[in-house]
Amino acid sequence: MTKVQEYAIDLLGMIGNGTDISVCYRSGDDSFCLWYDYEGYQDNLIIEDLSDEEAEEKYKRCKAVIESRKRNGKLSRNQLYAIKLVHMLENGMCNEVIYNSAEDLTTFDHRYCVDGQYDSIAIFHNFSNEEAENAYKNCLSIINKEMKDKKYELTDETIVVDNKTLHRIRALKSFINAYAAVEVGDLGGYIESERNLSHDNHSWIYDHGMVMDGAFVCDDGVVANNSLIKEHATVKDNGYVLDGIVQGHSVIRRDGVVAYESVITDDAIIGDIVEGANIGKRAYITSFRDYIKFEHIGDNDSALTFYKTFEPGIMVNFENFTGSISDFYLQILHHNRYAELNEAINFAVVYLRKER
Repeated sequence: MTKVQEYAIDLLGMIGNGTDISVCYRSGDDSFCLWYDYEGYQDNLIIEDLSDEEAEEKYKRCKAVIESRKRNGKLSRNQLYAIKLVHMLENGMCNEVIYNSAEDLTTFDHRYCVDGQYDSIAIFHNFSNEEAENAYKNCLSIINKEMKDKKYELTDETIVVDNKTLHRIRALKSFINAYAAVEVGDLGGYIESERNLSHDNHSWIYDHGMVMDGAFVCDDGVVANNSLIKEHATVKDNGYVLDGIVQGHSVIRRDGVVAYESVITDDAIIGDIVEGANIGKRAYITSFRDYIKFEHIGDNDSALTFYKTFEPGIMVNFENFTGSISDFYLQILHHNRYAELNEAINFAVVYLRKER
């Protein structure tokens, strides 16, 4: 059980029925939020992505808010259900428990990480004991199924990346994908929470691969070696990230392979092999003929990448420049290495516009 989860359970047990306080614990990102009325306005205190000291301070402030409200000293039936459900959750599950003291209402939301849909089960104060018990059992059945269907677990072995703690994963099932076999007990790479790696199909994170933030690996997607997937990037279908960084809202999809220290950013879609290239805004790569890279070019011996986009069109990544090929041409008109860069432009235009 996480420290935030312990805070949530403790605060849930303190709230008095009818005090117009609402609380929510989200297992997906291990966060807790307390809403309360303050001078006619709704205010909130959130414990999420905080240091231990900051979380402790927020917890004390939540406690002070609750203690300042009138309490009847007795836990309601639905409040007890909320406490039990929070206790059952494991960090990373796509579930949240909300308790509204004003209406004595407990709501259990089961969220599907892939498509954003969710099931919601509410336990109202006017339910009979039998109705409330049945609703509670339905909540438990979802939690138990999610726990039973897990293909991996988080271990206590951690690393810190960008001030966030990532846990190494351990396989609970044996399976084979096109990259390599995984046996029960095998250690994998690192994730921030279970929202980063699907429990379905044969996706896996190998070696020192890292996935964090809202990034997601699913289907038969593979992340390996020292690759880093972050922000809202997705590795799906049978996409591979074998060596590189994938970030933004980029997608590595069917037959996409990212290798040789490539950097994929923004809203790029990669559906073929990319080796050692910097590809980003509006990129649409479905063939190795959809991009071309020049190395050791310009004053700083930099990499220069041209790639196709949705439009169709050609974009350029060079040092601090990202933009269209026409804008790049204007950018280099007075460059010391104009002839060299202009020759690269001419070659790239011919190469990328050839029929496959």
